[in-house]
Amino acid sequence: MSRLQEVLERRTARSALLLRRFLGPIRLEPVPVEVGRPYYRAATAIDTLALIETPPELDGPDGGSTSLRSWRWRDSNPRP
Repeated sequence: MSRLQEVLERRTARSALLLRRFLGPIRLEPVPVEVGRPYYRAATAIDTLALIETPPELDGPDGGSTSLRSWRWRDSNPRP
């Protein structure tokens, strides 16, 4: 693994080839959403660790995207 790290840090062309071989084909998979814009998630041949522990709950006060929170704020504070 230390050899791989060395190659990735020093040789960018070789790094790209190693990453391509290691990750395999990268697929963009659509993620269905009920509210907000749909988005794609990159999927590779390896399983990665989640960068966040759990996805935010949409039911909670801070869940969802910034635009969703703004939309909720407008609904709870209607203008005359």
